[in-house]
Amino acid sequence: MKILFRFTLIYFILVFSSINAYASDQAEFSIFLFQKGSALSNAELLVDGKTFARFSENGSVFGALAPGNYQLTINHQDKSFGFSLPLRPQENVQVMLTFPAAKGQPTLTIESNISELNTDSNTGVTEHKDLGEGIITGTVISAETSNPVSDVQVFLSGLNKRYKTNAQGQFKAKVPVSEYSVSLLHSAYNTQTKDKVTIVKDKTTALTFKLTPSGVELAEHVVLEPFLASTLASVIEEQRSSSSVSTVLGSEQISRNGDSDVASALRRASGLTIIGGKFVFIRGLGERYSTTLINGSAIPSPDPTRRVVPLDLFPTTFIDSILVQKSYSVDRPGEFAGGTLDMRTKRVPDEFFVKFGA
Repeated sequence: MKILFRFTLIYFILVFSSINAYASDQAEFSIFLFQKGSALSNAELLVDGKTFARFSENGSVFGALAPGNYQLTINHQDKSFGFSLPLRPQENVQVMLTFPAAKGQPTLTIESNISELNTDSNTGVTEHKDLGEGIITGTVISAETSNPVSDVQVFLSGLNKRYKTNAQGQFKAKVPVSEYSVSLLHSAYNTQTKDKVTIVKDKTTALTFKLTPSGVELAEHVVLEPFLASTLASVIEEQRSSSSVSTVLGSEQISRNGDSDVASALRRASGLTIIGGKFVFIRGLGERYSTTLINGSAIPSPDPTRRVVPLDLFPTTFIDSILVQKSYSVDRPGEFAGGTLDMRTKRVPDEFFVKFGA
């Protein structure tokens, strides 16, 4: 009986010692999810295809696994992202995953207290050596009210310890000498991270953070404003941006003045002379120095004995704008002399503004 008892006792000692050794070799990890500066909750973590845990309200998951190479998958609504995570004995790994506001791949950052992990090109890893310890202090205030913010979770890259700000919005920690990324997390504020915070041996590093309330930072929006041709604003802008000396009349101006033909409309343009109520001379020069175009194409005169075109033949109802150019530019015909008059017609509408049968 004594021999049997001794064998049984040795067996249990070996079993418990192996369990303790297995537990002591386990690696710890923490995962944090962010989107648009805020914590991403209601997400699910799968390890090697099996459900491991669900993320808390502050977008975090903490766990421990035996050393090995694992495939982690994070599912959130219609988004899913997977990555490989190798774990070593007694290692502590911190994973930060930031999803973009629009479509695209999230940014993955993995940091360890042991050595570099070759998992992704975006991975940033900090190696902590035994170089002594320093003190880091921080003050967290609201960017909107300048009041201290309490209960803010403070994370230092590569460290398993988590800190919180007190009622005065302050925190203090004694950490190994190294370079850290300090991340702040609070449900009512946007997440903030400060990189490359260097801790010096036996010295205090003081930091100040200003957190913006959630929802204050708006996503980027692009406002598209339609361009209305031939309006007074568009005419003024065309004259302002033109590299040549020119005068532009838009259909809005012409309709306000009640002009029925192009010749009468051009009476209100400067630098022109109206001859006989229908011929236009630019800058007082004769007809041989003036050119008339329609949509950039030259038109002949109906009178074979004259070069100038009678403009009382063209009603203003089909005119979108009239450009009178008084100095040469490369887009004009080579025979340019005194000036060019270009009548630009209205375009065919893209759709009917009156529906039949309405």
